[in-house]
Amino acid sequence: MSDYGLFLRPGDTLGLFAPASPAEPREISLATRALEPLGFGVKRPPVRLKPQGYLAGSDQERRQGLHLLMADPEVKALLAIRGGYGSMRLLRDLRPLWPLYPPKPLIGFSDITALHLARLAAVGVGGWHGPCLINLESPGHRKRLTQALRGELPPWKLRKASRLQLGRARGRLLGGNLSLVAALLPTPYWPDCAGAILMLEDQGEDLYRLDRLLTTLRLSGQLEKLAGLVFGDFGPNLATKALRNLLLGLAESCPGPVAWAPYFGHGQENRPWPVGAEAELSLTAAEGYLAFFPSV
Repeated sequence: MSDYGLFLRPGDTLGLFAPASPAEPREISLATRALEPLGFGVKRPPVRLKPQGYLAGSDQERRQGLHLLMADPEVKALLAIRGGYGSMRLLRDLRPLWPLYPPKPLIGFSDITALHLARLAAVGVGGWHGPCLINLESPGHRKRLTQALRGELPPWKLRKASRLQLGRARGRLLGGNLSLVAALLPTPYWPDCAGAILMLEDQGEDLYRLDRLLTTLRLSGQLEKLAGLVFGDFGPNLATKALRNLLLGLAESCPGPVAWAPYFGHGQENRPWPVGAEAELSLTAAEGYLAFFPSV
């Protein structure tokens, strides 16, 4: 039986990697100190990175950091230091390597969506859509990530106002950041989404830009294949009514239940959820929930 799974044991080691944008050394130190008391060991990036503008290092340095942690038997999961941009640049070189790696979960969100989806497309291995290292200065983020890694994943209750389209569906969870999802759609790094529940969030996009991203998704023909759809947090600066109308328009293309659950994304909550794991989305007039069934 493999030593690797979505859940970790006390004392397991998290390896830190930087596939995207750089973080300030002070940010990394503060967040690492906040992480260490949670009961997990921490291994710092094994490659010395030389930041290059909006990238944490060269493509080769960033890929090598991930590669070495995957090969390290002490490391049980890889935690991204931050998102930003850069993960997509690694996908072509990583594609032949995914089958060679043990199924250690990747942890992160935002730009890390590209790694989650590309790995699922290549070998069907999932990870955690959840806070990156620099987000763990927040006590709430630390608590929720620790609970998830220990296997505490209670269903998300969905209020009546968040049930955009009623129904019940069960399927594997895909998605993450909408911008990355839209960028990967026409590439080999997009996994088969037939019968899946798609999760989407984003931040910092004007309403018209969100409209364009959602329209790209609609035109791709992928929505008709889904079993269900869940929208997350899209930032605090959008008019709620206008955004709701936009999401309702997209929901019509999905044949299954659709919910708006701003529990994950770039906001204050960002509840972790297991990419690639089975889940059930149930929305009726009486109640609504999203329940998770990750393999142990």
